[in-house]
Order: sequence, then structure tokens, then C-alpha cells
Amino acid sequence: MYETRNNIFFKNSCYSYWNSGCCSVYILAAFICRLFALSGFNRHVCSGDTVFLCPALPFIIIFSSSVIAVFAAVLQRLLKEAIDIKTENDLTV
Repeated sequence: MYETRNNIFFKNSCYSYWNSGCCSVYILAAFICRLFALSGFNRHVCSGDTVFLCPALPFIIIFSSSVIAVFAAVLQRLLKEAIDIKTENDLTV
């Protein structure tokens, strides 16, 4: 959103990375709770061909949301350092 308006080097764009990281952490926590809460339910429902898919799907979602959270944190850190460097260069005469 901020990239299209050439406003990428502002604090609001850094906040958007923080927001996406928090959302992925919430998804991660929800699926970890779901994994432990419904683990007995999965044993009774999944049978036949879906035995592998039912337990594997939460692990795939947990892994992908944790990767997204780490990637958002790294991008936020890099953007924050770029904003600091830009601010320092703007103040240099």
C-alpha cells in the first residue's frame, strides 16, 4: 500500500510489517491450540485415504505462518534501519 505512493520510508510502513507479523502469530497460536484441542477428534474422523492429510494440514499451516512471522520481523527490522539511515542522510547538510 505504501509502496505504490512512494511513501515506503515512513514509520507507517514499518507498522504494517509489524501488523502482518502479529496476524501470523495469532494464526500460529490458533492452530497450535486447535492441534492440541482436537487431536482426539482427528483420530476418530480421519480414516482411509485422509489419514495423512488431517494431521499434516495443521502442521503445514503452523510452519507457513511461522515462516511468514519471521520474514515480516526481518523486513520490519531492515525497513527500520533504512528509515534511520534515510533520516540521518536527510539531516546531513
